[in-house]
Amino acid sequence: MSSPGDPQWSDPTVPANNAPEWAAYDQTQAAYPPAQPPYVQPPYAHAPYPPVAYPAAAYPPSPQSVFSVQGPAPATAQASSIGAIVVGATFLLSCFGSVAGIAPLILGILGFNKANSVNRLWLAGDQAAATAAADSSKKLALWAWISLGIGIVLTVLAVVLLVVWTYNVEPNRVTPGTYGT
Repeated sequence: MSSPGDPQWSDPTVPANNAPEWAAYDQTQAAYPPAQPPYVQPPYAHAPYPPVAYPAAAYPPSPQSVFSVQGPAPATAQASSIGAIVVGATFLLSCFGSVAGIAPLILGILGFNKANSVNRLWLAGDQAAATAAADSSKKLALWAWISLGIGIVLTVLAVVLLVVWTYNVEPNRVTPGTYGT
């Protein structure tokens, strides 16, 4: 591609055949605007604001200082509660074990809520309530898994009893392949 400095360059506004309607225009009249000078930011005219001194007692203690004094929060069964919620919801929403998922889902949600309150209580300085909430979340997660096991056993037992009952309900049943003949 040619540029205005090349000898083969022609102005795109003037046709190449120099038609008579363009005779009044000289090629030197096609001027390009000069390049814009670069932007220079003016210096900052004001002095910076002076630092403000806040009283030290206005801020609560940082979590790092609380952890260094109290130690880490007690362990909870948050992951186990989440697992019980997922498995309970799966059994509740599936067509083969809907009754088996109600108790684990409810107990898992309660255990998860208890586990979430432990850190808040621990940072507030209520160590006894935080420890009690952690123990409660562990017990609720354990009971969620126990109720899931009981629900699965009861569901399997109900399916077996249903199959046995339907097999023995009509003694004059048609054997497979005979179609009542």
